[in-house]
Amino acid sequence: MEDGRIPDASITASSVHPNPADFGPTRARLNLQVTSGAAAWCSAPRASDSNPWVQVDLGCNATITGVITQGRGEHQQWVTEFKVAYSDDGQEWTDVTDDGSRTTMKFPGNSDRNTHVTTTFPKAFQARFLRILPTQWYKYCCMRIEVIGCTINK
Repeated sequence: MEDGRIPDASITASSVHPNPADFGPTRARLNLQVTSGAAAWCSAPRASDSNPWVQVDLGCNATITGVITQGRGEHQQWVTEFKVAYSDDGQEWTDVTDDGSRTTMKFPGNSDRNTHVTTTFPKAFQARFLRILPTQWYKYCCMRIEVIGCTINK
């Protein structure tokens, strides 16, 4: 995502803090630096969106092994815990679970606004869509992400 290979239109979210131009899902790119608006995607307040998510359409099936997360660059706001789901069609979703279990995993997020946290999934999977579902956050639900994996050669 960081290098721009994923187009802006392929990054979507359940909601956006009041101004989509300043807080929209396209701001979810790792290491994003801005001169105005937020340096991260920020969801609407919890009262409006109690189950926020940001997702990436990779454009084709890819092998996904993990994600890198980061908080909001210019403010003390970040996701401290999240779940992950994936899909081939963007309609039916599969939660990432502990290997050998059916329990949806919760992954530790960030503890500051800029440090990269790398999360490796228990088992690689193939999917076109990846959805990050924040479950806890510090001050506000804001994050930047990168997908770790590779495209599938067909």
